[in-house]
Amino acid sequence: MTTQKKKQLKEFVEENHRLLSVFGIFGGLTAFFIQLGQDFLAVSSFFAFLLLLWEVMASFPKREEASVPLRLFEYAFTAMLFSLGWHLLTTYRRTLLQISYLPFLGLYAVIAIKVVPSQKINLLMSRIDIKSKKLGDFVRYSYALAIFALAMYLAFLSARLLQEFFG
Repeated sequence: MTTQKKKQLKEFVEENHRLLSVFGIFGGLTAFFIQLGQDFLAVSSFFAFLLLLWEVMASFPKREEASVPLRLFEYAFTAMLFSLGWHLLTTYRRTLLQISYLPFLGLYAVIAIKVVPSQKINLLMSRIDIKSKKLGDFVRYSYALAIFALAMYLAFLSARLLQEFFG
């Protein structure tokens, strides 16, 4: 029976130093662009920051494979990110409420993509398509447009509800 050596904090940092450096650079760039008032650049760099955050969090070893200092570093890292999230939510609440339309649109689009194929609408479309190709195309495009418009409308209403509730 062999005992497996637990990964040390120093090993983790040495293995992931480039990822951690780039993560810090994009965090600094985001803060810099916010200070400059460059919203588009701030949002773009923040998106890259979030993608790098995902990679950093995924690179931590399993609890059983990590030493105590490495686990404490992971907890401190996570706590720091939760505090950053809380700060962003409280400081930029108005901006977040204004752009809340986008995540809602994505959510409703995913729901529409998952729900619509499960309905028996394809059978109806194929019957119309057999009778008339032009009518089938018109119905198919009209149906797609209606679903997209409904997702946009639901996203708009959800964003307005959030703005009324929290704004």
